[in-house]
Amino acid sequence: MRRILLVDDEVIIATQLEERLTFLGYDIVGMASSGREAVDMARRFRPDLILMDVVMPGELDGIAAARCIRKELGTPIVFLTAYTDKELIERAKSLEPLGYILKPFQDEQISAAVEIALHNDRMARKLHESENRYRELMEIVPHGVVETDPNLFITFANRAYQRMLGYSDRSMEGLHILDLIPPGEQREALVKVLPRLHRQELPPGTWIQRACTSEHRILDVQVDWDYRKGDNGSLLGFIAVVTDITESLRAQAELRQAHDELESRIQTRTEELRAANERLKKEIQERILAEEELQAKRANLEEVNTALKVLLKKRDENRLEMEEKVLLNMKELALPYLEKLRNSSCSSIQEAYIGILESNLNDVISPFSKRLSSRFWNFTPAELKIANLIRLGKTTKEIAILLNLSNKTVETHRKNIRRKLKINGKKANLRSHLVSIQ
Repeated sequence: MRRILLVDDEVIIATQLEERLTFLGYDIVGMASSGREAVDMARRFRPDLILMDVVMPGELDGIAAARCIRKELGTPIVFLTAYTDKELIERAKSLEPLGYILKPFQDEQISAAVEIALHNDRMARKLHESENRYRELMEIVPHGVVETDPNLFITFANRAYQRMLGYSDRSMEGLHILDLIPPGEQREALVKVLPRLHRQELPPGTWIQRACTSEHRILDVQVDWDYRKGDNGSLLGFIAVVTDITESLRAQAELRQAHDELESRIQTRTEELRAANERLKKEIQERILAEEELQAKRANLEEVNTALKVLLKKRDENRLEMEEKVLLNMKELALPYLEKLRNSSCSSIQEAYIGILESNLNDVISPFSKRLSSRFWNFTPAELKIANLIRLGKTTKEIAILLNLSNKTVETHRKNIRRKLKINGKKANLRSHLVSIQ
């Protein structure tokens, strides 16, 4: 239910208004008989509408009270008056009242005036809220927004546009767009195209141009513009969204330069790789030829190597056969008779000669016997070392120290040597036997 405050110093008129408005379904929050009382009750009740008599006694008449209420509370007002004085009407008009009711009034006149006033107030509030939302939106967008009249004089510029061009709040209103464009071809082109814009011949779109700040810096900006039209299609002005693309264009230029440099480096590198590839192909071909030559030489060397192996094998076989014959002949044909000579009665000189002869013969067959020992008796390298040390008269303990072995290990090798010499279990002296086969 809409709440109404009545202000009239005539009680009868105020009562009639109260009855009529209550009948129509309105809530009468109070009735004031003076301007001062009207201001106090408006502050206290905060009505949706005030019916205010223009002429009232006291320090505040209706117009003065209405001005105070409008300024402080913004409450919509409909004036009641029996006067048509031009000066009063002009004073009342300055407050933008929502209507007038002339005395004496009819019920239909009151109902129509109140309904129209409340409707207009609702519409005005909605329009005001819409404008506020529009302005708030324009202020928070990160891009510049500017409106002009048909002659390109600025009527609105948001904070982003002002900051972009270095102007303070509202200091841009009234400036001409041409004042923000540096002298040159773009400015002259806009002057020439302005008549066509007035006739709305050019389609809205995007322009890339330069702008001059209040500090005379030059910016590159993108202007996305459109016409502002009235309900009948008439031109009211222009609106544009302005984006500072200075850094973007600079970055694009640097990117193009970097791209060109990269293309040049790639081309140079490609040429180098092509030359290197040609050299590599040539080297590969040369290596293939060298490899074929090596293969041929390798085949020849393998044939020669095979022949040499056959010859070496045959030589080794012949050498071994000769060594065996020499050793066998010495042991079977020379040494036994030398032993018989020692056992026969000989002079001391003869015994010396026999000793020298035996020693020389042992020196001759000694290299053969070492190899033949391994061949005939199948001694391991460790057993050969230990057998040689035993032949030289070394004890088990001495052998263990010399070969860094344990006594037990040396004893094990001694048993294996006796077994391979087939004297295991016999009382034969191992050293003596080893000396005898040498």
